[in-house]
Amino acid sequence: MLLSCLYIEDNIDNHFLFEFYVKGLMNLTCVENTDKAVAALKDNSYDLVLIDLNLPGSLTSWEVIDFIKSSSQEVPKIWMLSAMQQREIQEQLDHYPEVFYLMKPVRKADFVAKVKETFKL
Repeated sequence: MLLSCLYIEDNIDNHFLFEFYVKGLMNLTCVENTDKAVAALKDNSYDLVLIDLNLPGSLTSWEVIDFIKSSSQEVPKIWMLSAMQQREIQEQLDHYPEVFYLMKPVRKADFVAKVKETFKL
């Protein structure tokens, strides 16, 4: 059985890139803003949520993470992606120890290795 992943990213080109990355590993649902992310999270459960740091919508990425934590009985793995250096957002990350940070650009080999390690595949 494939894992399920919600990818919240406003750059549509990255949707295609990650569809290539996860082929055969997981079913990928892509949305481009925080409002669609919340709707998808209300209707589905996911093993992994990939979320870009800066997204359009009525909520911030951090507020989406708060929504996931407060509304999910079993909180999925949450990985944040951004082109920013981790040290630039470390203060926020300190408040979210369950969030794993990936700096863009993400290489396929690194991403697949982290998925396999995290989910023991």
